[in-house]
Amino acid sequence: MRADFFGPAGDTRWNQARLQNQYEQFKHHELDIRNRPDVLSCLEWLKPELIVHAASQPSHDLAASRPFDDFDVNAVATLNLLEATRQFTPEAVFVFLSTNKVYGDSPIQFVGKSWRLVGIMTTPRMKWNR
Repeated sequence: MRADFFGPAGDTRWNQARLQNQYEQFKHHELDIRNRPDVLSCLEWLKPELIVHAASQPSHDLAASRPFDDFDVNAVATLNLLEATRQFTPEAVFVFLSTNKVYGDSPIQFVGKSWRLVGIMTTPRMKWNR
C-alpha cells in the first residue's frame, strides 16, 4: 500500500527482506488490514503475544486528495486490528505507533479528526489489559 500512496520510493519491501534474512523467527504475513475478515482470520490463527501497528497513511496532502483511502487505512484498519485482538488474543500487548502530527493542529481538519478518532479507539483498548 505504501508504494501505492508514495510510489516506488515509498515501498518498504527492502526492509521486509532485510528482516527475513536477518531474523530466523521473523514471519511476514501479506495482508491488507482494511480487510476485516482477513484480519480476523489471521489473528485467530496466529494468536500473537505482541502486535505492533505501524501501518498508516501520514500525508496530509494525500489525505485531502484520497480521503476514503486515508480513513480506511488509518481508522478502519486500526479498528479491525483492535477488534481481532480483543476477540482472539486479548492478553496480547498492542503497540500503536503514530506521528507527532496526530494530535496537533492540522491544516486539514479531516485528517486531524480521523486520527483523533483512532486515538480514542486505541486508548480504551490499552486500559482493558492493564
